[in-house]
Amino acid sequence: MENMMASSELYLISKIIQEKDLNTPIKAGLKVDHFTGSWPEIWSWLLEFNRVHGAVPTERVFNQEFGDVTLEDASGETFSRLIEEVVAGFRRRTIMDSLSHAIPAIDANNLEEAMAALSVGLQKASVDAARLRDIDIIQNWENRMARYEVMRNTPNA
Repeated sequence: MENMMASSELYLISKIIQEKDLNTPIKAGLKVDHFTGSWPEIWSWLLEFNRVHGAVPTERVFNQEFGDVTLEDASGETFSRLIEEVVAGFRRRTIMDSLSHAIPAIDANNLEEAMAALSVGLQKASVDAARLRDIDIIQNWENRMARYEVMRNTPNA
């Protein structure tokens, strides 16, 4: 495995293991494609471990599998921000990839091919990221209704 710097991916994996919570990033729609380097392998392993054992692995088990990865203290981090950072990296890579396909087409004066490459990249970056922001409004509707009622009855809320 390559040298693992303290990336958003490392902090996200650290937070998952330290807080024993894989459901939050799964529910947010995080997929293997959102990760880079060796992180897709680690993400896939976490998902498989959870499927087989019904739990998030302990730090000890994680270190047995990925001894060259040193987990960071992610206690002060939020899932939402870490997921946002991982997705931003995915979007950046996707757009850069579409640019790398479009530039040769532009150089060859094939603007139609260049526009198609850019369109595909932008669509992939925006659609995959938009899915991560979807909210299930049915879940916890009672709490949501109570908050709306309080806001409606509170001036300047």
